[in-house]
Amino acid sequence: MLIAVAPTFPIALGLFALLGLTNVIYYVPTVTILQQATPTEMSARVFGARIALSNLSWLPIILVSGVLADAVGPQVLIAVAGGLTLTTALVASRIRAISDVP
Repeated sequence: MLIAVAPTFPIALGLFALLGLTNVIYYVPTVTILQQATPTEMSARVFGARIALSNLSWLPIILVSGVLADAVGPQVLIAVAGGLTLTTALVASRIRAISDVP
């Protein structure tokens, strides 16, 4: 059984700062690689498509997560989502096209 503990403000603030830092560590290199690999005349199309696909990927997650949270509980759903994210990152680090980007 999981015991829910409400974090205090300093703990929550620290966790959000850590989340922001890890987001920057991911986001900045991703955009830099995309900018370097995209021809200038295609930049608007590539970045527009990237933003559209990123936003579109959230739609099914939002629609399904409420139903799943009711069925299995939010703690289980968050744990599974974290596990899937970690698994995706570990698998992606083994793909040569991703890990060997200059």
